[in-house]
Amino acid sequence: MLTFEEFEQWCSQLKLTQNTRSLIAQIRLSPPSRRVQGNYGNVCGNYCSQKMGHTIQFESHRGELAHIIDKLEHNRQVLEYYDQPPPIELNYISKSNRQVRTSHTPDFFVIEVNWVGWEEFKPISELIKKAQQQPNRYVQNEAGNWLCPPGEEYAQKYGLNYRLRTDIEQNVIRLRNYQWLEPYFQDEELEKNQSNNQRIVSIVKGNPGITYSELLLAITGISPDKINSLIAQEKLFINFNTAPLAEPDLVHIFPTLEQAEFYEKEELSGLTKDTSSQGNKEVQQLLLKARSEDLETANARYEAIKPYLEENSPPITKASRSIRRWRQQYQQAQKLYGENHGYVGLLPKHLDKGHHQKLEPALLDFMAEFIKKHYFTAKNRRVSGVYREFQLACSQQEPVFKPPQKKHFVNRLKDKKITNSL
Repeated sequence: MLTFEEFEQWCSQLKLTQNTRSLIAQIRLSPPSRRVQGNYGNVCGNYCSQKMGHTIQFESHRGELAHIIDKLEHNRQVLEYYDQPPPIELNYISKSNRQVRTSHTPDFFVIEVNWVGWEEFKPISELIKKAQQQPNRYVQNEAGNWLCPPGEEYAQKYGLNYRLRTDIEQNVIRLRNYQWLEPYFQDEELEKNQSNNQRIVSIVKGNPGITYSELLLAITGISPDKINSLIAQEKLFINFNTAPLAEPDLVHIFPTLEQAEFYEKEELSGLTKDTSSQGNKEVQQLLLKARSEDLETANARYEAIKPYLEENSPPITKASRSIRRWRQQYQQAQKLYGENHGYVGLLPKHLDKGHHQKLEPALLDFMAEFIKKHYFTAKNRRVSGVYREFQLACSQQEPVFKPPQKKHFVNRLKDKKITNSL
């Protein structure tokens, strides 16, 4: 937890007003405003937080507890978090067009390095139902993100934030790894036998990416507890989001966090399976530019569409609009970058991260033929008219082509390969 001096420095860094500082200070000192209760199918309880130094309430093992472990307790950006903060007032219009004013107790109040506000967790299935019952309280925007406008309106009075979190954001493998390492996060035995620890770290430095199984065989008599402690204490790093520690053949160990994160990016994108140097280069550039929050978003989207990528998958027509859009983006990236690289299509605005729009080879060929037949003719034609005809022609193809922006079409008109072939 933050000391008084650290809290004051953090408030100054975020330029919070005195009124907002007082509100946050009150929340930090207040006990939980209510005791959580389990419902049918849910088991409530308390989580012993090392970060907070006290227990945190949760209403569901699969829901809130998983969220606490995955998104709050072990999130480096989260400085503090408080369960069941004092209630806030929400105002919105009901489905029957009546004014509603209600007292609402969010699940958490979260203090991050560059973010602070209230947080409400709901399983996606429950959130969809509530959005139908209370369409002005729970809203899904065009990007597929869930919002609570009345919560945001209340938070904005203090220059704070309010966000909805769902189980679709959780990484199941990462969650399993955190739970696997739980006994080792406070391991006081790590400082003993420094020579063994140094030997383990030395082997990993000499063989970055060595598997957990290979490391066990490299040192006679080594205990997995030693390796687990070094990972938990961040002396060693693994592909934490993509390989469960329960399967040591899949776990790769690195001496630095940067090496482990880059390996994960390659693994998630399929680069480790693809030998195409050109495909690798383009995808690597997208991954290198991706921020950690971009990867979090892509991971969540991949988990959401995964059932619709497998054989005998459920009908995609029954999925939400967001899932249908994400699957389309995944398949589009497969066409652009190769069968193994659909993952990069799930990165937020991944096509805007380069200096040019990547077009399918089939579309480029079709555009070249169209330009030769309809633009380079004896009749002097206007570019805008030809481009409109090209857009129509794209929609009539099977499968349908998505036409590029007009500036890309104009650039193709100047392509010497096309003019030289006339």
